[in-house]
Amino acid sequence: MVTRLTSLALRRPRRVLLATLALAGIAALLGAGVADRLDPYEAAGADTPSATAAKTLERATGLEPGAGVLVLVDAPTGVYTHATRARVQGIERSIRSDPEVGRVQSYLDAGGGGDRGGAQRALLVSRDARMTYLTVQFRAGTPKQHQDAAQHLAGRLEHLPGVTLGGSDLGFVWGNHTVQSDLRHAQLIALPILLVLLLLFFRGVIAGLLPLILGGLSILLCELALRLASGLTAISIFTLSLVSALSLGLAIDYSLLIVSRYREELATHPDDPATALYRTMTSAGRTVCFSACTVAAALASLLVFPQPYFFSMGLAGALVVLLTCASAIIVLPALLAILGHRINMLAPAWLQASRPHDIPGSADEGRWYRLARFVMAHPILVALTAATILIAIASPVLTIKLTTANTKTLPHSASPRQVGDALQSDFRTDPSQNIAILTTHASGPALRRYQAQLELLPGIAASTPPRSLPGNLALLELTPTTPALSSATQQLLRRVQTIRPPFPAAATGQTAGFTDLKRSLAARLPLAAALVIAVTTLAIFLMTGSVILPIKTLLMNALTIAAAYGIIVFVFQDGRLQNLLAYESSGAIDITQPLVMLAVVFGLSTDYGVFLLDRIRELHTRGLPNQQAVALGLQRTGRVITSAALLLCVAIGSIATSHLVEVKEVAFGIAAAILLDATIVRCLLVPALMRLLGDWNWWRPRLARR
Repeated sequence: MVTRLTSLALRRPRRVLLATLALAGIAALLGAGVADRLDPYEAAGADTPSATAAKTLERATGLEPGAGVLVLVDAPTGVYTHATRARVQGIERSIRSDPEVGRVQSYLDAGGGGDRGGAQRALLVSRDARMTYLTVQFRAGTPKQHQDAAQHLAGRLEHLPGVTLGGSDLGFVWGNHTVQSDLRHAQLIALPILLVLLLLFFRGVIAGLLPLILGGLSILLCELALRLASGLTAISIFTLSLVSALSLGLAIDYSLLIVSRYREELATHPDDPATALYRTMTSAGRTVCFSACTVAAALASLLVFPQPYFFSMGLAGALVVLLTCASAIIVLPALLAILGHRINMLAPAWLQASRPHDIPGSADEGRWYRLARFVMAHPILVALTAATILIAIASPVLTIKLTTANTKTLPHSASPRQVGDALQSDFRTDPSQNIAILTTHASGPALRRYQAQLELLPGIAASTPPRSLPGNLALLELTPTTPALSSATQQLLRRVQTIRPPFPAAATGQTAGFTDLKRSLAARLPLAAALVIAVTTLAIFLMTGSVILPIKTLLMNALTIAAAYGIIVFVFQDGRLQNLLAYESSGAIDITQPLVMLAVVFGLSTDYGVFLLDRIRELHTRGLPNQQAVALGLQRTGRVITSAALLLCVAIGSIATSHLVEVKEVAFGIAAAILLDATIVRCLLVPALMRLLGDWNWWRPRLARR
């Protein structure tokens, strides 16, 4: 395939570029405004017991499960004064007038009469009785509809003095808008730095612009693909950050590999640029295809998870990798065919002078060659030292704690964060932490006995009287004394679930959804891992013909991923670098980020591994001994890998400037993993192990040789 595409680029390069330009124009036109078509963050699984209970509750009541918006009202004179009562009543009437609102509750009407009603009303009033809040539930609909309704309600009420709006629906609205603005901000930071580094690493203006062309084309095509996919299924807006970073990062990786090899071949065939390009694409172009297959497979593994967020990330990730690969093996050869020797135009003399010799015969004098020879002269010492460093970096992962998206991950300037903080500090409880129990076919006496059992459990602050619903359903809400998602509340939920009444009962709410999410992800993780391992093993075996090298690659990737996890636990869970990275630690890691990191880091680690191993294989098949092939392979690819890693770190690391902690976690972790993989793993550990294994690196069973 690569051979045929290269022949096409050599025969009709201008037609290829004109077709590409037309396709880019169509993509820019049709893919414009894709962000407005994408859906919010949605990590809840549709197949979990809590999600099923929530859907049942939504159908029975015609309302969204739980309060989506909380309206916090300041009352300096006290909530029980006549003026404050009249003010709250006015706000309540205004909210009820919204056609999307299905239910509003305030301290004026909560809980009915009696002691139990008084206790319920007290939960909606602050301890000093100078603040209160109203809970708002919208009519049944999709998460996007609820968030649109919340945004509309906020636009009507936010101008009122002393009124602050929060809740989960508005929290997601704020997060979605933040993703878009943070992405633009990250691009403004990254582009000037990348332009300078591209000039240095590509050693010329013309060569340095090529990855930007490919990256821009990939972004346009991927946005068009996401626009089309959004009409068929829910696609999370969080995919835009992944698309932007990977499009540019992989375009840099592939361009740097191909352009470096093209210059090397031009030095060997100065009078025949066509032959140089053909040899480049049959070697480096082949490597790019193998790399793209493994990276796309790693990201596509997220498709096995039923949660819309993971499905979106897997689909977008696989698309961006394949589209960037297509650009690298179709568009880039056409550009190089037209440029020829002009690839080195607009290159300052001092950069040309610093360019290492491209003639293969002189490559053994380079610093990467000398590094490889040093490593292979002391393989045991280097391997043990490198492995010890990686294991030490990974050690904090043993204390990892997981959480999910909540208002604590938002900056203090966000109104949902302000409301959440006020509920935690000034009120007895937060309604978002309630555990809702949905029962079916429960008789009155049996339901009351069940509620009495639950109220005896330690950690229950209050419980609502059972509310009868259509379909022989009843809803009972428990208010814990501890915050939602905390270890104590999760333990309380487990105790609640151990009490089995003589009728069907299912828990729902934020904590129940989180525990079910953990179970769902754990159940499907082995399948995702098996798919990634199988595809990676097959691809590297087909590329190298070795059975040993795929196994070694998997071990190296596992070390890199473990080290990346250790870094994010050390930094974000333990609260290091809070001032530098402008975040506040919640004492846990968002549960979605380790999985996204697993897919991305595994793919990119394999990407760099393929760059190195394929060049070593090529030299070894020419008859070079194992040690010399490793040293020369590192000399030819060491600069490419480290340069690509640094550029990719800038592209992805710039996203760590986001205002969302979960986005900071994944961007910082991936950038750190890339640096570790391109330095300690590829430059030290891999050459040391290849020296220790010797000719066993290339072993394969007799049946596999064909």
